[in-house]
Amino acid sequence: MYTPDPDFPAKPHHFMSKRLGISISLVLFVLVLLLSYALCSLQVDRSTQAILADKNRFLLSKIDTMQIRLQDWRRTMLEQTNTLALSESVRLFAADMAALPSNLLDKSSRTAAPGSDSDQLSLLDQREYMQQLLADIAYQNDLDRIRMFLPDGRKIVDSASDAADNHDDDLLVRQAVTSRTLSFGAIHKHGDRFALQAGAPLFEISGKDRPRVVGCLLLCFPMDAALTNILQDKESQLRLVDLFPDRSSVFLLREDALQQLPLRAGVAGAHSLDFKKRPAMAGGDDVYSLAFISSLPNTLMLVASLPAADIDREILHKSMQIYAVGLLTSLGIGLLLAFGVSCLVGRAHRA
Repeated sequence: MYTPDPDFPAKPHHFMSKRLGISISLVLFVLVLLLSYALCSLQVDRSTQAILADKNRFLLSKIDTMQIRLQDWRRTMLEQTNTLALSESVRLFAADMAALPSNLLDKSSRTAAPGSDSDQLSLLDQREYMQQLLADIAYQNDLDRIRMFLPDGRKIVDSASDAADNHDDDLLVRQAVTSRTLSFGAIHKHGDRFALQAGAPLFEISGKDRPRVVGCLLLCFPMDAALTNILQDKESQLRLVDLFPDRSSVFLLREDALQQLPLRAGVAGAHSLDFKKRPAMAGGDDVYSLAFISSLPNTLMLVASLPAADIDREILHKSMQIYAVGLLTSLGIGLLLAFGVSCLVGRAHRA
């Protein structure tokens, strides 16, 4: 029969029970932490999406405001363009000039042109009258300049004959004549202010379903007041991007001054319309932005953005709050579980 040595007492049974209770408590506490972390991660994702959705709605409202301001300018611009492009006197003059021989279109050679009749020379003399008429129309409608071209790109009348031509004129005339619709060029510096050119095709007066294009009008609209009105905002960064081929520029207001900057090189998704985080189009820190290409002119893109650092800071602050609440909740649940396990172990020991 085995007799325990009195110098080496046996390990008490309640000590083994305590170790088992502690192990169970730790396992349960780890499980609670993992479950809490998973729930907090889901809540952080929901919170992040809610913050981004709120910013998206905010920028959508800014885009809507920009569209309304752009439509106000567009309405006035269309009225001026249609009034002049649909004028019978302008269209008849363009058709008559298009029928003239090429050698008579040069003022310096018209008096010596052999075989030219008096009607042709009289029509050439009317260019001075048409030039003065276009100059008066430009002054009355606050336009910078009005020019008339033949379908092949030759200029026949200029309300500001002493002004230099733009190298994009040929492209704009060709685009308007080919598409038979109103076309727009790039926003450029005209003197000491910004301007935008619109090319309007001139159609012959006839009963045909598809009348012939006999000319093209280029109207130069001042844009300083329109751009300032469109970009005026104190709560977000509003931008207007000119997407005209090879002339991509970004217009913005800084300290109430209108500025033109080149589109940032290497900006990925510059024409993307969805709300997301991207590099700022005019340089600087990253932004969360939303873009919308206007229908007329479709060379302009409206952009509303917010600094990415502010939104990321808000998301981080909200995430820290969620994880802190989850940690405190896990500790409380862990203590309750530990207390419950210790009670069960104690009861089992007493039994």
